Amino acid sequence: MNCVKYSEDYKDSLKVFLNTMYDVMGYRFPPDKKEKDLESVYTKCIQSGGDFLVLINEQEVIGSIGVKVMDLANGIGEVKRLFVLPRYQGKGYGEMLLNELISLSKEKKLRYLRLCTTLKSNKAIKLYEKVGFYNIEAYKYNPVTEIYMELKVI
Repeated sequence: MNCVKYSEDYKDSLKVFLNTMYDVMGYRFPPDKKEKDLESVYTKCIQSGGDFLVLINEQEVIGSIGVKVMDLANGIGEVKRLFVLPRYQGKGYGEMLLNELISLSKEKKLRYLRLCTTLKSNKAIKLYEKVGFYNIEAYKYNPVTEIYMELKVI
């Protein structure tokens, strides 16, 4: 397994992976928005000054995580798309991705990482809590989000 920064070499594999994970997670998009999200989630992270990481097993993307810089002046980033294919879950890969993202966030001088999720993401919530995330008030409007969390990075 290799955790690497996203590059165009992984574009097709990442799209297949994200499409699979959106179905697994029950993400519902209007038809015109799903393809746009598949094409832009990683570029939004990178263009904001953040990063997008992929976990690779034999040229297949099996995991992902990103950080989008939300507020550079205050050092706030947002965790995006922490996913691991179901057959690889429970093996520590999600924690590996999250810890790598936290390290990269420290290098970028981000002070806080935030995220929003749903109650059905109970495994992810336990992982977030394990590494130190805590519940906070809503920091943005998202009609499907039920939980907002934050981690003090530095």
